[in-house]
Amino acid sequence: MSCMLLRLDPRYPVVWRDTTSLQIGAETPVATLSNVSRPLEQVIGALMAGISRPQLERLASRLGLESEELATFLERISPALVSEPTKRKALGWVVDGSGLTADRIASLLTGTEPTPRGSTGAANITLAILVANHVIDPRRYIRWLSRDIPHLAVIYTDTGARVGPLVEPGAGPCLHCLARQAAEHDAAWPAIASQLLGQGAASEREPLVSTVAGLAARVAEAHLAGAKSELTFSSVSFDAHSPSGRRVEHRQHPDCGCRSLSGNGSAPSAGYRGLAAPPTTGTAAIAPG
Repeated sequence: MSCMLLRLDPRYPVVWRDTTSLQIGAETPVATLSNVSRPLEQVIGALMAGISRPQLERLASRLGLESEELATFLERISPALVSEPTKRKALGWVVDGSGLTADRIASLLTGTEPTPRGSTGAANITLAILVANHVIDPRRYIRWLSRDIPHLAVIYTDTGARVGPLVEPGAGPCLHCLARQAAEHDAAWPAIASQLLGQGAASEREPLVSTVAGLAARVAEAHLAGAKSELTFSSVSFDAHSPSGRRVEHRQHPDCGCRSLSGNGSAPSAGYRGLAAPPTTGTAAIAPG
């Protein structure tokens, strides 16, 4: 049985007017919101990706929003909402990324070619595999964290690659934790990372691609089968010229908002938003490779 998926009409971009108000639609706004709270930012982020009404109500409850407040909010943005039926068959997983490694992982998980790709907004995703070069754009991993969906990082560096951690919201470190720790280790890291966004990595080539994709697919299959992952608190780093990997341990950052996801019902901190952050003079924290 299928249910209806609520989604913001993709024709209308969500843009900040200032640090507390936003509008849906650019040249022709269909809704304008003032004093947007962080819980409402999370709700908007979920609606940008697409979410069923029951899931949205559960998310709102976890974030501390009353049902009447949610109903009023949905009424205010109703001109920007579209409804569509969800797929009858659960997608289960999605590869969030492109390129040789992303294609190889998807092929290994499906066992067929060409590889069917799922939408990152599908309501039934239980695992996302993020593939990137050097750094992962925060907007990519925040999308999954805000929806409490586990996500595995696969990152190529200038000399190798890293698989992990497998972020399980509320159970271990997230990619923002790693970004904050990297910035504490090297104050220049945020500036360096912002320059690496979108750049290629020469290390993404065979035979390393097969090694990385194979491990990522095995980790994904184990997670989908319900097994506890060894990569919740660690990752495996590979050198392009070595056949074996090296385990690297990770920990939660004491000031990261992901710690509030571990069952206490409090909303994530300002570091976690379901949409792009409002204008600021700060530099976004970017997960290192």
